[in-house]
This record gives sequence, C-alpha cells and structure tokens, in this order.
Amino acid sequence: MNLFSRIKELFSKSDDLKEIEKNLLLADFDYELTQNLLEIVKKFPKDQREEKLRQTLSELIIIDENPIIENKLNIILIAGVNGVGKTTAISKLANFYLNMNKTILLAAADTYRAAAIEQLSHWANRLKIDLVKQKQGADPAAVVFDAIDKSIANNKSKYDILIIDTAGRLQNKEELMQQLQKINKVIDRKKSQSLDLINYKSILIIDATLGKNSITQAEIFHKMIHLDAFALTKLDSTAKGGAIFTISHKLNLPLAFISFGEKIENYMDSSEPEFKETILNKI
Repeated sequence: MNLFSRIKELFSKSDDLKEIEKNLLLADFDYELTQNLLEIVKKFPKDQREEKLRQTLSELIIIDENPIIENKLNIILIAGVNGVGKTTAISKLANFYLNMNKTILLAAADTYRAAAIEQLSHWANRLKIDLVKQKQGADPAAVVFDAIDKSIANNKSKYDILIIDTAGRLQNKEELMQQLQKINKVIDRKKSQSLDLINYKSILIIDATLGKNSITQAEIFHKMIHLDAFALTKLDSTAKGGAIFTISHKLNLPLAFISFGEKIENYMDSSEPEFKETILNKI
C-alpha cells in the first residue's frame, strides 16, 4: 500500500492528524516539512484534507525546465554515489532521447572503476551510440575534454546531447570534489570557447530506497558542484518517496526524471504531462 492509499484510509477512519504525521515521517518527509503540511491541511474541512495534501505535494515538485536546445551541444553531467543506478539511469535517459531522434555521445568519466567503463560500453553498444573512454585511472576531466572536442567541429555541434558519467566515492569526498570541480572547469572553459554552442546542466541521481540518507547525499553534492536538478531511481521497489519533497523543499532543486523497473523503457521525463501524478501514485 502506497503513502496516499494509507493516508486516504486514515482520513476515512478518523481525524487524527498525529497518525498522518507519523505516516509522513515514516515516508521520510523531514520534520519541518511535515509540520508545514499539517498546518495547511488542518485549515480545511475533513472531507477535503486528503485532496488538499495531494495538491500541496504536487505543487512542491519542481519540474526541470531546462530543455534540450536545438543546434547546441546539450551536456548532461550525471553525478551520484556508487550503487544508486547511475549507469542504468544514463541508459534510460539516452534511450528516451534516441526515441526523440536525438544524436547522443556518452563519456565514461568514472575512471576509478573498470566496471563503470565496461557497463557504459555495454549500453553504448546495445543502443548503438558513440562513447568516449580512456583506461581505468585516467584523468576524468581529460575524458570530458576529449568528449567535447569530439562533439564540436567547425563551430557546429555534431551531437545533440553529451551525457557524462562520473565517479561517486563519497568515502573520499575531497578527491571527488576536486574531480567534479575540475570537470566543471573544463566544461566552462569549452563553453566560453564555443561561441555559445553549449547548454550545460548537472543532475544528481538519488536512490529512492535510501530514505533520509539521500537527502544528505544531495546536500553534499550540491555543495560540491551546484546541482541543476536531481533524478530518482528505483521508485518501483521499497521507495518511501518523501525524499523527493524534502530535497525540493530544502535545496529548491527541480526533478528531471524518474526511473522504475528493470526495462529500459521504465523511465519518465519531467516534460511528460502525467509526471507529477505518476510520482504521487508511486510513493
């Protein structure tokens, strides 16, 4: 039973807002946000409270409004800790844009793990898209430099989208921060040299099953590389969902896409009309 099914049942049986509070906190809404939500719903008649809560949560989801721009190289940097499903998310994101007839280049800038390069190579082969990679242990910023060089020639972009995979070793935050900041500098330098041919955004991948740990991750990465958006994976499993609203509320970050299930088609972009409703039905 998802969160709203439980809340609907609670509202139908009693007017005990303490039980509503308990369910929101168990779903990983932070305390401050939970109290704000309760203050809003209790102003309404009992028979309107469930719908008002749903409407308020829908309004809290900030939609990513940084679209793919035609005739530019749209760089999407994917950040996140190991194990959150970055590579799978990249494959789903690439497949989504392939279905929109976009040309795509992947960059394997997680050079710390050989498995990360191999996994991205697998998806590049399967999707029949180009990949820029170097050996394990190579400078991630050099991979990004090469990928942008491959993407732009004669003041024109050869690809619509460049998706960059990055390392996610939070146990060594200082080294990770240096790597990500160096990659950002390369992109900024290339952007300034490219006569406005580059549109750039960074997206943090969050595992929906991690609960409150995901909020801490978002805060750490946001400090490292001022994130433009976040995305949620594994929304089909034991996800609690409250992290979506807490991250949006605390960091004012838009949600770019959600990923659920094993199939490459199990993806929904924020540009799709039913995006918010789907999230509310899954949490």
